[in-house]
Formats: sequence, C-alpha cells, structure tokens
Amino acid sequence: MKVPCMAAPTASLRLLILALCAFLACASEAAAASCFDFQPFTLKIYNSSAYYNIHPVITTPTNGADEWLQGGFQVPTADIATRTYGHDYTYRIYIKPVEGIPPGGFVTVSLPLCTQLVGMPGNGTTKDEWINWWNGGRVYIYASPVADGKPPDALAADWAADQKNGSITLYTPGPYCVGCSVPQRPVYKSKTALPANDPAQLTEYTLGALDKTNFPYYSLSFGTVDYDISYVDHVYLPVAMGPIGNPDIGWIGSIYGINRFRLIMGGFLGAQVGWPQYLDPITKQKYLRIPGTYNAFAQWDPMNTTTITQPGAAITDLKSQWLYCTNNLDDTTEICQDIHIVHDFFATNYSNYLDLVAKGSCTPPTTPPAQPVLKDMLKHVYGWVPWNEHCSGGAKTNDLALQPDFAAVHRTYISLQYLAPLGAFNPYVNLVHGKDYLDMPGSYAFSIDDDVGNMLVHGSGIIITIAGTFGLENTVQFDKSKIVHVQIGDPIGVSPWQQYGFCDGLPTRNVKDLSIQITSVNYPCTFALSDQSGRSYRIQLAAPPYPATDSTAPILACSTTPASTWCNTVTAKTQPDPVTGEKINYVQAGPPPS
Repeated sequence: MKVPCMAAPTASLRLLILALCAFLACASEAAAASCFDFQPFTLKIYNSSAYYNIHPVITTPTNGADEWLQGGFQVPTADIATRTYGHDYTYRIYIKPVEGIPPGGFVTVSLPLCTQLVGMPGNGTTKDEWINWWNGGRVYIYASPVADGKPPDALAADWAADQKNGSITLYTPGPYCVGCSVPQRPVYKSKTALPANDPAQLTEYTLGALDKTNFPYYSLSFGTVDYDISYVDHVYLPVAMGPIGNPDIGWIGSIYGINRFRLIMGGFLGAQVGWPQYLDPITKQKYLRIPGTYNAFAQWDPMNTTTITQPGAAITDLKSQWLYCTNNLDDTTEICQDIHIVHDFFATNYSNYLDLVAKGSCTPPTTPPAQPVLKDMLKHVYGWVPWNEHCSGGAKTNDLALQPDFAAVHRTYISLQYLAPLGAFNPYVNLVHGKDYLDMPGSYAFSIDDDVGNMLVHGSGIIITIAGTFGLENTVQFDKSKIVHVQIGDPIGVSPWQQYGFCDGLPTRNVKDLSIQITSVNYPCTFALSDQSGRSYRIQLAAPPYPATDSTAPILACSTTPASTWCNTVTAKTQPDPVTGEKINYVQAGPPPS
C-alpha cells in the first residue's frame, strides 16, 4: 500500500518524509525521477514602497504536454506524445492576501519543481496528477494603500471564491513561504485564470533549462532563470526583477515610486486621448491601468464592455494611419513603406487561414470574410499573431515563422516599432521605452520585443521588488545597449592571464576565456587584469556606445604595474552584428607583454 507524503514545515522533517517516500515507493515507478530530485528555486518578493502593501499571487498555466515534467521524470522520447503530464487546471497560492507585505517587508518562497496531487500517480498519461511550479509561472502583484487597511476588493473577491471551493490536498510539499504566517500556503485550483481586468501587474518566470537533444530522454537542469515583466499586456505598477546568485545582471522594469509611476501613466493618457483603460471588476469604473496596443484591440468587445473602456481617438488614429498607408502605395515615407510590407505579410497569413478553413482544418463558427476587417487585421498585426482560431493543430497552426519572408519582415516589423519619432507606429512603445515616459529599456513593449524584454540568465532564483531597489543584488538597470565585450589577447608564449575584475578595479575572478562581458555597471568603469607573473593592468572605460572604428577616446585612463607599453594596444569600438545588425560594444587589448 502506498501512503501520501504530506506537506512539511521544516527542512529536517522534509528529509524524513523523503526517506519514507523512498522506502514506501511513493512514486509509481521505482526508478522514476522525483520532485525531490531537484533543488528548489527561490522567489524573493520585496516591498520597496513607503505607502502601499503588496499582495502577490503565484499561478501556474494550463497546457498540453508539460515538457518540464517530462524532463524531470525522464520520459523516453518515444513516449512524449502519450506521457504528457498535462494540466487542465491552473493552480494558485495567495501570499499575504489580507495584510499584504508591508512597506520595507519581504517574503522568500521556495519553489519545488512539482507537487504530487494524488496518492498513487501514474506515468504521466493522466492530467493533473502533479503541479509544475517552474514552467510558465506567473506572479500577479496587487497593491493597496496602507491607510486602507485592507486588500483590493477584486483580490478579496478572487480569494473568497477560491476559499469557497476549498484548497486541494497535497501529497508532497508545495511552495514554502518564509515570512508568511502559514509557511505552507494553501493551494487552490481553477479552470479559469484571474480576471484580465484585475488591478494587478503581471510578471512571468520559467525556472530551469530543458534539453530536448539528450536522447533518449528530455533532460532538465537547475541554474537557469527566465523572467519578464508583462508590460506588453498592461502597465499598472512599477516592478523590478533580477536574478538571485548572479550579481553581474542588473534589474529590468521600473524602480519608480508608485505615485510617480502613475503620474507618468496619466501623462501618457493625456497625450493619447482615447487610449482605453481597464474597468475594475467590482465597481465597473475605469482605473489607472493601461492595456498594451494588442489588448486595446483584442479586449474591446462591444457585446461585452466590462473589461476595458471603449477605444477612442488614439486608436482611431492608428486605424487611419494604417488605411492611409495601405491605400496609398505611392507614399514613399519609411513608415508607409514598412506598413506595406507588414500588411502584405499578414494578408498572406490570412489567405493561408482561409485555405485551412476550406480544407476543414480550421472550423470557425461562421464563415470568415474574404478579407479581414480592419480591427481584426490590426489586432493580429499589433499582437504579431497568426490567424489560427478554431484550428485542430492548436497554436502552432499557420505559424508566421513558416512564411518564406518571415525573417525579413520580422526585422522590418521591429524597426517599425522603434521608428522615429518613437511611438509613430505604436504609441505604447513610447510609454514603455520613451525617455519622457517610463524609460524601461529592459521590458516588453510589443510581443516580439524579446531582445530587450526577456531575460534568460544563470541564477538560483528570481527577485521581484516593487517601487524601488530593496532586495536587488545589482542596483544598476540592465540595458543591453550598454553591454561591453572585452577581448583580451591570446597569451601565446608569454605569461598567461590569471584574474580580472570590474568595476571596483580588483582582479578577483579567474580568467577562463579571452572574451569577458561587462553587463550592468555604472560608468566610468575600471576593468582590471592580472597575469601569472604578478603584473597588473587597469583600464578605465567610458560608457558606450563607442566610435564605429577602433578608438582610444573611450579609454579614459590606462596603467600597468610595472610600467609597460601594453596600454598602447587598448582600443574600443561599437559595430553592428553582421547577421542581426544589433550594435555591439567592444574593447580590445593585446596579450601580456613578453
């Protein structure tokens, strides 16, 4: 007989439970991997604000095949299609839902790979026998004024509905919260996500790395964190994120105070008259939460007007601009020429969709028109999403990436989003990235803003902080355009390099490669080296970008001990990547002197 492994409040008791589980064959397959085989990741949530309490909610996605659990349980590749470890339910836990994390407070949440939901789970062919806490997780951040003394009404309603349905039984421990009155948080399941118009800021994460090439199994490993703040969906609260255990990486998002952040949001709405706002799910009144451009089209439904306000002049202007450019093919302005290219690309995708409908692969409830209506076209354009509604192949059907001109149009589309003046094609990009607005270079402003919006770095966990820098391991903002690649000469026939350091000027890290990356630092930055002969080298660098050709101008100072001519070999430049066109900053230096 198999017995359930119950939640544990202490580390020592967890170890005892693990031993008992192993002895009593808690898993259905004796040789199968276990949730306990993987070190938990850590999620730290800090409240840097002075006047607001913070109420986080952690949720998991519904999905078909759960590749993370397939990797964790080492499902043979031959069984991937049947042993899916899928989920029809979303699972969520509330962190301090009533009192909130107070100003200056924080919690630390330990996230296991998975939690067992049945006493005798099978081999992954039955859904919802496990919760996956690592892949595609979301943290919704709610805030309430300290003076109110209560959580937001919408959050209270969500929690009450989940409490009414009751928490679920866990057969292995779920997330463990240090700083919560009840560390082992109750877990609730639901067929529905939290309301899209809830007053919360969405953040997202995926923990661990999956290797699909490790035949005959998928392989899952610890030590990688993937995270972003979903400003592409909406703007509501100033949130900053960074990794745990990787102090080279700065924060993304915003460290503004909540009131300042909201003042800037109000300025955007004043400039973009008629841009929609969200409607509170309880009061049905608009409040200061701004949808991204895709949602401004996708979430407005004249038959269901409870999510956002009706789009006005700002959205009408985008429609008019699109119609003008697509109807005036002789207009040679850059914006119209780029819009022509993007229009033709999406028109082809819609035509492909009609072919799929004709073949019966897609079965919409009504026959689609020969050409998409304007709102539908712009929804797909601003979301960079294909037409695949009601298709049997799911989200990958009619994939944009399968069109022959995808790569070229992809580049044109990104260029269009950033076309000067910023916001000409998409005003929301100006809200997120503009220097006069929220100035968040490391955040998504549109769906394929990946180069600046998504972080995939080494780490043992993730830090989320609201309205400040409290808790961050690196308090410098991450800005991809400021990364510098230091290329040091190959010490053939001379004393090898030994250590390097930045920007304190102390060489304390072992040199393992001749290309060293400086990521998130304050400039000027002193880069230091030492070699195995005991000689030291110091370069003081100006902030990038640098001249287009090798230049000594960005080298503010350079010295060696003992004195040598090595500094004559040091130059800097900024050049475009030959494939992507992205501008890369380089510092080049020769080998140690002979």
